[in-house]
Amino acid sequence: MSIISHFSSRLKLAASLPPSSNEEIEALLHFSPIDVPTDYLDLIKQGSQMEIGADLGDEGYWFIRIYGAARAIEMNKAYKVQQHLKQALAIGDNEGGDMLLLTSDAKPPGIYRIPMSCISDMDDATYIADNLTELLVQGKNLELLF
Repeated sequence: MSIISHFSSRLKLAASLPPSSNEEIEALLHFSPIDVPTDYLDLIKQGSQMEIGADLGDEGYWFIRIYGAARAIEMNKAYKVQQHLKQALAIGDNEGGDMLLLTSDAKPPGIYRIPMSCISDMDDATYIADNLTELLVQGKNLELLF
């Protein structure tokens, strides 16, 4: 299933760069401390640096960005994510100072929003969804992204 063609009705792909290459994806798989979920890999094979608009009704129109493989590695290194959170991988942001993390050792495991200014403390993280399919297709907890 293509996540992009099944986006929640509240989401719209606003911009995207070309998909991550096989080499970039292999580098990400080698880099990542967690098993990279299939739905994320499928998504970055369709595009990278995806900017996705989220219509939150009275709360306004916001954007999330899903990194391609190369950008995910770059951002994880720049913010030293794995030095602070051993079982996490940053895969995007909300264009407002918060990263989207995939983590396997939080309760529950899944996607979390965490301020870029305090990546070392999961107490500051907000659980969003179990996976990208729940978030982008079902629209689960979209309002918690911002």
